[in-house]
Amino acid sequence: MKIEWRIRQFSIFPKIIIAFLLIILPIYVLSLVMNISGEASVREEISMSMKSRVHFYLNSFESEMNRLIKLNREYSFDEDLRNLSTIAPGMNEFDRVKAILSLQNKLLLMKNSSLYVADVKVYIPLLERTIHANYYGDELPLEELQVLENFPDNHTYPFIYWQNRLLISELYPKPITPNKMPFFASEVELSENEIKQSLLQASHTSQGGAVLMDPSQSWFIANDQDLRMVPKLKEFLMRKPFQEERIGQGYLEMERKNYLITYERSQSLNTIFMVYVPESQILGPLNTYRHWFLTLSISSVLFIILFSAWIYRQIHQPLRNMVIAFRKVEAGNLGITIKHKHNDEFDYLYKQFNEMVNRLQMMIHEVYEEKIRSQRAELKQLQSQINPHFLYNSYFVLYRMAKSHDIDNVIRFTKHLGDYFQFITRNAPDEVSLELEIKLANAYVEIQMIRFSNRMETKWHDLSNDCKDLKLPRLILQPIIENAYNHGLEHKLKGGKVEIKLMQHAGNLCISIEDNGEGLSDEALEKIHVSLLSSYNIGETTGLQNVHARLQLRFGSDSGLSVSRGQMGGLRVEMKFPIKKGEHDVPIIDS
Repeated sequence: MKIEWRIRQFSIFPKIIIAFLLIILPIYVLSLVMNISGEASVREEISMSMKSRVHFYLNSFESEMNRLIKLNREYSFDEDLRNLSTIAPGMNEFDRVKAILSLQNKLLLMKNSSLYVADVKVYIPLLERTIHANYYGDELPLEELQVLENFPDNHTYPFIYWQNRLLISELYPKPITPNKMPFFASEVELSENEIKQSLLQASHTSQGGAVLMDPSQSWFIANDQDLRMVPKLKEFLMRKPFQEERIGQGYLEMERKNYLITYERSQSLNTIFMVYVPESQILGPLNTYRHWFLTLSISSVLFIILFSAWIYRQIHQPLRNMVIAFRKVEAGNLGITIKHKHNDEFDYLYKQFNEMVNRLQMMIHEVYEEKIRSQRAELKQLQSQINPHFLYNSYFVLYRMAKSHDIDNVIRFTKHLGDYFQFITRNAPDEVSLELEIKLANAYVEIQMIRFSNRMETKWHDLSNDCKDLKLPRLILQPIIENAYNHGLEHKLKGGKVEIKLMQHAGNLCISIEDNGEGLSDEALEKIHVSLLSSYNIGETTGLQNVHARLQLRFGSDSGLSVSRGQMGGLRVEMKFPIKKGEHDVPIIDS
């Protein structure tokens, strides 16, 4: 649910990209799975093919060697060989020569029956001669005979590797004692060159190779180009998994190349046949598919980026510009105009938006003019409430001074009173400068100083020159000062103080009027605060409500009066309204 809620908070552009990815990603993942599955299948097929090739070659070689071993052993039953090895001295020359030629023909027939045979010979100690397939030779070297005699049972180890020659031998009878000479010794010498040629055919690759070796690694047959691999292949066979397995396969790294090694052990020949092939060669098509898939992946990423950029330029950016324009209109900026470069649906929407804003601006202008006329009427009505309020208070003061025959103060009082009424009764604009408003308030203060004699004092703080020309509604200071005199200092017989400060803060002008009156309870302060919140009503209002309403009508809801308890203990009234700045041009949003 949280994920769904977060997705709903996204703008249109991320949603389009997510939808596009939800379509592309399953197809891409399916392709990736199919590619991996296909690659695994091809690897398995290649592995089985390599094993089949190794098994076929080894089986063929094993069959051929077993045939040669069997033929070599059958010489023990040959009549000519038996006669020559046992009764040769008792035979006449003709029979002996005939037997030798017959045996020689049989040896030649055996040699020609297999490409792997380089030579076949039989050593007969009684004749002290060696009969070869092609010639009648001398006595067999004693060292070679000793090797044949000392070699283990040829049923377990059919091959003898001696002086770079691979031999198949048979002694008859088997020597029981070291000094007992056999009747004959037959020997088949295998052609190492032919075996190497067959190894080349078994590898079947230009960069791979094949090796035939003894399990004890006492000998091996390999082509010249394969010699560098032999030490690594020996190490490969020494690994634990491959020491006991009859058929195995694994990978070997050499010279920054991976090789696929396939081997099989021959139980009858006691040999190991190994084929190694570079992985890159046998998996060449897979690498090609992998490169194509990588190319497809990169292309897909580029396509997604280009598609996202296109969506951003064609849809998201025009929508974003329209949203910005609506927000500016919402903030009250009706001078906004948006443009679109392409002739599409957004061009129509932009034109309709501009037309809507123009109509809205005209309607607001009409409403604003009507509101101004209404405000001017309300201001006149609110001002009319001040004049009689101050008038009857002034007459009461003048009455008391005349009654007490205080002629000097009457003269001063009537002079200030005349100046004051001359200002408020003349046909003046609805707004005056702050400097003139302060002069009016000062005239009112002088009148009150005469009224209250030495019971109180009023302190003014200097006004900065950059605010003297500030325009504001007439008669906004005098009612606040009057409220301080009449309510704050009403019960003060002496020591009454009123302090008036003017200051600038955060683009606003703040005027505070504070007294040191006593008896301001928290309930009374809260009551004044509540009255200001509901000050804009038709009917009789107090001086504070009157000024607060006029300021808000003129400068907006952020302006007006606020009340608090001052540092001197009495009521502190703060008046706040903005310092008017010059108007700014509104830029055109161009998509």
